[in-house]
This record gives sequence, C-alpha cells and structure tokens, in this order.
Amino acid sequence: MKERGGIRNALSPSDLPRNRTQAKYVKSVTKGQRVGHIDSLVILLTQCKREQLQQDEKSFIREVTGAPELRCVLGYNWQVEDLITCCTDPESFSVLGVDPTFNLGRFNVTVTTFRNLKVTDKVAGHHPIMIGPLLLSQTKTFDAYNYFFSKVSSCFPISRFWC
Repeated sequence: MKERGGIRNALSPSDLPRNRTQAKYVKSVTKGQRVGHIDSLVILLTQCKREQLQQDEKSFIREVTGAPELRCVLGYNWQVEDLITCCTDPESFSVLGVDPTFNLGRFNVTVTTFRNLKVTDKVAGHHPIMIGPLLLSQTKTFDAYNYFFSKVSSCFPISRFWC
C-alpha cells in the first residue's frame, strides 16, 4: 500500500484529515496533488489580496513579496498603533524587542515585542508583554530586516514617529 501512496496518497498520519472541514478540503484537491504540495506563496498572495479588497481594520497580512525572496509582513493596525504609542515617547517608553530565532521549516519568523504601558497587571504590578508586527522571510539578512521595518513604519504617517 505504501508503494501506491497509502490512504489518499498520505505519506504520514498527519496528512490525513482530522475533521469534516479538513475532509471537504482534501476532496477539493485534485487527484495526484497532495496537501503538502500546495504553494504557500499562492496562498499568501490570495489571502493578502482578499484582505486588501475588504479594506477593514481586521487586515493581518500587510504585504507579500516573492523576490528576491519570499517575505511577508504581518500585523494588525492596533499592534502598530500600540507599538508607536509605547515605544516612541521619549519620556515614558518601552524597549522594542526583535527576536529572529523562530524557524518554520524553510521560513524564519521574526517577532517584535514590547511592554504595553497602557495596561498594568494588578498582581505582578508590571506592564504585560505584547506581540507586535511579524516578519516571515527566508533569510536573516540586513535587507530582510530593512524591508520589514520600512514596511512597518510606512503603515502610518511618519509624523507620528518621534525618530
């Protein structure tokens, strides 16, 4: 049975659907094409375009580029607004943390974090750590990070930044 591709061409148990929604999706996949061979760039571009056409505050995928490498900037409006509010006031500010250590297969996930100065934990007495905009990229180069921070700063007018 393994020579023929197993059950529904599954190479491992994780390829099999776990519920009805996933089973419906597997049925829509053309014969000979496994779920693992879906082009991630096409999915990202499609979802990005869908969110741009809706033009609402719930857009998460900001921009997807395919060259020179696949890069995707992710973040809600409120995340960028909170980042600006908490990290750019010279009197009372939070340090912006950038953590490029996460790996998702062929992609790197760079997470930004900051303390939300508008909220205080009653028990611990400190400001909670919030997740800011994210970058999905294939490399950890200066160009990738320059692209990311350029896109984050262009989400809102530059006059709102203190720098």
